Amino acid sequence: MEGMFHDLDAEVYHGAPGCSHSMLKHMDPPARLPAYLAEKREPTTAMIMGTLVHSMVLEPDKPLPKIAVKPEGMKFSTNEGKEWRKKQDGLLILTAEEFETLSGCVSSISKHPEARACFLQGTSEVSCFVKADSGRAESVSLFKKCRIDWVSWGDCLADVKTVQHECAGPDEFSKILFDMRYYTQAAWYLDIYNALNPERPKKHFVFIAVEKKAPYLVAVYYVREESIALGRKKNAQDFMQYVSCGLEGKWPGFDGVNPIGVPQWAMTRENNKENAEWMLRVAANQL
Repeated sequence: MEGMFHDLDAEVYHGAPGCSHSMLKHMDPPARLPAYLAEKREPTTAMIMGTLVHSMVLEPDKPLPKIAVKPEGMKFSTNEGKEWRKKQDGLLILTAEEFETLSGCVSSISKHPEARACFLQGTSEVSCFVKADSGRAESVSLFKKCRIDWVSWGDCLADVKTVQHECAGPDEFSKILFDMRYYTQAAWYLDIYNALNPERPKKHFVFIAVEKKAPYLVAVYYVREESIALGRKKNAQDFMQYVSCGLEGKWPGFDGVNPIGVPQWAMTRENNKENAEWMLRVAANQL
């Protein structure tokens, strides 16, 4: 099932065979991945809000799940609240604050000139599957897959990320880029897309970060080439480990007995503190 699919339902994509970037994120250590795949996960409020922002920005012409806004001050523990909730059968219930956040995020993205330009021409929710080389002598049929938020008609792929208040700035989002492995996501998506489109490859991966609190600031970033290269290297290591674990049927955790110490930053801080105290004592003796 190699190729690009523009109208594939999300459920079908997630159920299709293949290694996704989110799977690689749960390979540290490998024992986490089988548990992650077996776990039945209920969507959190943050996940729901992120999905709604994606839908309203990327697919404005498609119907949203029906939404009901919970009246301010209402408690579902009261008879009134229970009765109101019962009447909303089948609707996605948002609080007034959540609905305000949703509207604010979407409005800010639509008003941001670079974000708006990015979404002028392109295709949303593109599912990609490419045959992968296992790097092993065994004959193994493998696929790598991804579901791209936005394929621009220009030279980029794009992804919308909702972030906490004061986290869309370059210093804060740079840390998020590393901690959340967005840099490896960028490399994974570009490599899969370009493998399927060698005659018209994409050069850049763009993140549109929007804060979930007023003034709902928006920032647009493209990932630097050296970070893409680092992500590509990390993905290759993780994928080879994924293949090896799958073939051997072993998903190791934290094996063996290993040395441990305080983090390097803490060691540096304590040494600096000790040096500063020593300097103070020296200065005091010289007075």
